[in-house]
Parts: sequence; structure tokens; C-alpha cells
Amino acid sequence: MSVVEPEEWGPEGLCEQFWDIDRKMHNRRFAFILGAGASVQSGIPTAGTLVWRWLGELHRRLARGGLSLERWATAEALEIRGFSLTDAAAFYSQVFARRFRQHPDEGYADLEDIMQGKDPSFGYSVLAHILAETRHKLVITTNFDNLVGEALSIFTGTAPLVCGHESLANFVHVEPRRPVVVKFTATC
Repeated sequence: MSVVEPEEWGPEGLCEQFWDIDRKMHNRRFAFILGAGASVQSGIPTAGTLVWRWLGELHRRLARGGLSLERWATAEALEIRGFSLTDAAAFYSQVFARRFRQHPDEGYADLEDIMQGKDPSFGYSVLAHILAETRHKLVITTNFDNLVGEALSIFTGTAPLVCGHESLANFVHVEPRRPVVVKFTATC
């Protein structure tokens, strides 16, 4: 059996396929996987943007001898094993932990500030209706924001089960009656 390369579909083709499977194959359920890019239209910066901001803050605080950010930001200076500036966004959780390790509560305050006043975009309203009105009720996300839950509340009046910790996993059923948002973060 040969492996078939995935195709890249446009929005219309994707929607057509989704509704076709939804209508014809009742034994199938979709799970939606969201990353940082999902919240950009709502005004939440991407992980890469935040990493560069935090690297700049660390550089201004810790760099000695007039080194530029590009020369200073090394695995040794940041104390992040394997860090590479060319792939900085891939080290999002490690840079966050490094930036706020002296005062972890400031890290959460920074994220709260980023989320303040942000409303779910049009894409979140569509997702909310799919989650509330179909059998497709699962979202898996690495995002720190609460835009999926807010969209469900605002646009459908539905409250999701939000699992942000493994101890809540036992509350997630194979066929949930209400939308489920599973939030997870990478470990450092």
C-alpha cells in the first residue's frame, strides 16, 4: 500500500467535504485542532511574535557588552537547551518559562493583558455553531486564550466543558452531549 500525499484544499472544497461527510457518514466525528494562528484575526499575536517580544525583553535585561539580540540569543545565554534563533517560535514554552521564571505570576498577567478586550472572530462564530449544532463537538488547542468558549457562549448560548488539566480527562465522553475544549501546553 502506498502513501498518498495530502492535498491542500481551498475553503469551499473543505466546507463541501465537511458537510458531505456530516450528512452521509453519521458514524464519523470531526475534532478541530487549533494553534496560535486561529486567534490572529481576534487580535492575539502568534507564538512567534510573542517569542520575539520576550526575547527582546530578556536581551534588554540580561545582555552585557553591547551584544545585539541576534548575537546574544543563544542556548547558553538563555539557558534553553538546543535553542536556535532561526527557529525561535518552536521554543515558545521554553522562552515563556525563561522570561517569567523569576516571577511566574507576571507571565500569567502578561497573557491576561494580551487577551484583554479581544473578541472571537468570524471563524470562531462559525466553529461555535458547528460545535453546538452538530455531533462534531471536540476542539483540541494549544492556545492560552478562551476564544472558543467565549464564541460558544456569545453566538450559541452554549457552555463547553473545558479540560485544561489531565485530571479532567475522565469527564470527556466518546459521544459528548456538549462541546469539549481540550487545552494543552507543551512541557519544557
